[in-house]
Amino acid sequence: MAQYRTPAVREQEDFLFHLYRAIDLLKQNQTIEAKEEIELALVHAPTDARSQDLLARTYYRMGMYPLAVEIFENLLKRYPKELNLRLNLSLSFLRSKQPALALPHLHHFLTHHPKHERALCLLGLAYWNLGRPEEATHLFEQAGRKEWMAQLSPHPPQSLPHATLAGGSETVLARLDIRSEPPTIREKSYPPSLSDDRDMPSRSGIRSIVAQATPQHSLEQWKVDPDQIQDITIDDDGQL
Repeated sequence: MAQYRTPAVREQEDFLFHLYRAIDLLKQNQTIEAKEEIELALVHAPTDARSQDLLARTYYRMGMYPLAVEIFENLLKRYPKELNLRLNLSLSFLRSKQPALALPHLHHFLTHHPKHERALCLLGLAYWNLGRPEEATHLFEQAGRKEWMAQLSPHPPQSLPHATLAGGSETVLARLDIRSEPPTIREKSYPPSLSDDRDMPSRSGIRSIVAQATPQHSLEQWKVDPDQIQDITIDDDGQL
């Protein structure tokens, strides 16, 4: 006789099924299909922060920067102390050719991590594109990446048209892109990580995971690590 499962339990199962499926698809670089699975997961858990963060990162990978910005901004309102959200939001602003909007978030980040290489370079790139070459040069030097400036247009853009970045900015951004980092939202975690080579769990396997959750040890206290879907890592000091 099949065990009765409450609607809430079925919602959890469906949420996990689509979340696991999305992470598995991202590992296979099937980004469009993964996006659809994350969106389906959020139908069952619309306020889930880690899934929203994963969706924003996926939008970013697809070049849908305004959508990534919207999600990162909403998450930052909920988790203002999560510094990596500010870094990813700044990258999204730069990719969407809005360097001025990245400034306050990069300054805030560097207040806490003044030697973070990527943040220093991103702030330098933002200043370069705002026609402030001296500040940009100082930041790239501080990051130990002054040679990257040779890839930028030789003359800082004093009056570039709206929604335009200086030549070479995209090349530098590619080196600073969103990648595997400590989880952006640390308050949230889910069942066992799919960062290794295990296959996606079956429906019955997911039911077993959900069945083990208790009020004291709920799904939100377990861990899935979507940040491990790529092989790139970053040291704690921000070195590439």
